[in-house]
This record gives sequence, C-alpha cells and structure tokens, in this order.
Amino acid sequence: MKTVPVKLPQFVLYWEPCTQTQAPFACWITPLLIPLLKRRLVQFFPMLFILELLSAHQLSRILPSIQPGFDKDYWNSLLDRFSIPLKKQLKDLSLGMRAKVRLAAAMSHHPKLLILDEATSGLDPVMRSEVLDMLWDFIQQEDRSVLMSTHITSDLEKIADSIVFIHSGKCLFQKRNDELQNFGILRTSRQELKRLPACLIEGFREGAFGCEALVNNRQLTEQLLPHAALDKAALEDIMRLLSRRDAK
Repeated sequence: MKTVPVKLPQFVLYWEPCTQTQAPFACWITPLLIPLLKRRLVQFFPMLFILELLSAHQLSRILPSIQPGFDKDYWNSLLDRFSIPLKKQLKDLSLGMRAKVRLAAAMSHHPKLLILDEATSGLDPVMRSEVLDMLWDFIQQEDRSVLMSTHITSDLEKIADSIVFIHSGKCLFQKRNDELQNFGILRTSRQELKRLPACLIEGFREGAFGCEALVNNRQLTEQLLPHAALDKAALEDIMRLLSRRDAK
C-alpha cells in the first residue's frame, strides 16, 4: 500500500480531460489546470531500459520533451556537481551514479513537488547519504516539497518533516517527525504497566519475559515509572509496535 500515495499524483500527471462517466472522481480538475500541475509535479522512478542505453549528454536532448520547463544549464551544473561522466552509457554507471542522474533529471525541471519511490533503495550508506543531502538542499526553498515512499526508515528520520505510516491499507499514524522524538519503548511487567494511563500507551506486546510498550511521552512515563527500562523509540520500533498492537 505504500505506492498508493505515489500513484495518486501520477493520476494528475497523465490525466486528460474526461467525461463524468469516465472518471467522475477527477473531473473537478479543470483542463486549464492540468498543464500547470504537470509542470509542478515530477516523478522519480527507475530509468526505462531504453534510456539507460544513452549517455547523460544524450539524455539532455530527450528530457525537454518528457517534462516541460527543462533547464539545461541547471542540468549541466548538477551533472558537474555530482561528477557524472557525460559520455558514458547510464547502464555502465554504478547504481548510485544512476540514482544521481535520475534525481538530477527530475530536479532540472525546477519542480515544486518531487515524487520519489524507493529513491535510495540498493545504495550503499555513503551514496545514500549523498542522495539525501541532494534532497535536503532541494527542500531548502519553502515552496518545494518531496513526497517520498520508502521502506528505509532511517532516511525518513534524517530528512522528513512529516511521516505517514500505511499498513495493510490503513493509515496508522500521520505525525510530524519532531512529535515522534518523544516516543519511547518501555520494557516492564504487565502489573507495572497498569500504572500508566491508557492515553500514554500507543502499542503493546507481551512476551515470555515481560511487556514491551510504545509510549507517546517519555518524560511523563519516566516520572510515573522511574525504575522501568525506557528507551527512545526509533521509527522502526514505532511502526513495529503499531502494526502488531495486542492491547492498549
């Protein structure tokens, strides 16, 4: 279900004027708005195989026809910044270099919204960090945003402002990243856990040696149970306990 938020903006990218019968849920978008929306949205998906037979220099001749507003000077500056070989076929570049080319191609159109689907998947830690730095630079302008769908939670912890967790077709939470910084993992006995107000417990799992609970306020939990084992919750911990909560 993580691809659903990515596919919805695609509908705008490829939508054409329709009748009420064909797509009644989309006809509120007037035909006059479509060209403007398409210029503001840019997708970031794996290159088609045919494009990977091209070099970065050859790709620059095709990009203007793929997306309006292509800025060749900015494209060339990005290639120079990322040290992308101009004459080498994309298929012969490393996975990380190809990711940089795709991101440069998307950014060269100056989009307001950049749509990413597993943009850092398969990259080594150093290359993944460089791609995240590129995205961080991109969003420094307040009118720019990134919609990022990923399984790599550490990427979200580093650069995301807001995080939406979708599991089995349900939205389990939508919170700002700074709100999640106060979440904690409490490890204690079932009896001790009953001392906490239910409003503090977001998720709960009982094992053979005690309970593991997700709490939404570490400071208050520490005051109520000063001797219990309490750690800061990583995003992965939050998702794990919310997706398999047994009680609350």
